[in-house]
Amino acid sequence: MRAGSSASGARPPERGQPHAVDVHVGQRLRSQRKLMGLSQGDLAQRVGLTFQQIQKYERGVNRISASRLVEFALVLKVPPAWFFEGMPAPHSRASGRRGRRSAEIIQELANRETVELVRLYNQIPDRRIRERIVALLRAVALESGTRTQ
Repeated sequence: MRAGSSASGARPPERGQPHAVDVHVGQRLRSQRKLMGLSQGDLAQRVGLTFQQIQKYERGVNRISASRLVEFALVLKVPPAWFFEGMPAPHSRASGRRGRRSAEIIQELANRETVELVRLYNQIPDRRIRERIVALLRAVALESGTRTQ
């Protein structure tokens, strides 16, 4: 490995700034925690930390060790690799655009209404009803997009 490069291929962060990988993993942690309806305190209690430490992890200020990531994965019912999904490929021209879109999606998932919608949707056991709801939402979105103001 060349001097100044990292294993992930991402540029090292400016001094005092969190690494992009840590920020991405923290955003994924936050979105899944919210999706499951857990507070920072709830998650902290389940893994033996303080809520302040969860805050630091979610902001990417502190790195999450591999063993801690596995603990989070168990509590949040996702595989450990899930935390890295959606990360842009290093050194790719499109990686900046994909990385920004990934961040936008994660922000949308953090929205309270989105979290509630997904949680309620997941409580519907009948697949056909879920498909009808998606069709309804798609129709409403298309209708809303064609209206002029």
